[in-house]
Amino acid sequence: MGPAIAQAIVEWRAANGPFASVDELEDVPGIGPSTLEKIRDSAQVGP
Repeated sequence: MGPAIAQAIVEWRAANGPFASVDELEDVPGIGPSTLEKIRDSAQVGP
């Protein structure tokens, strides 16, 4: 992932709160099903 996706994640979290599951990353603009599958094993959510 690049800086634009990272910024989109930060903005999504600021507007919607923390992610409840990795699957919610798909709600972030710029992250679709194929991108999510590429990062699923390295993505973590939680406190």
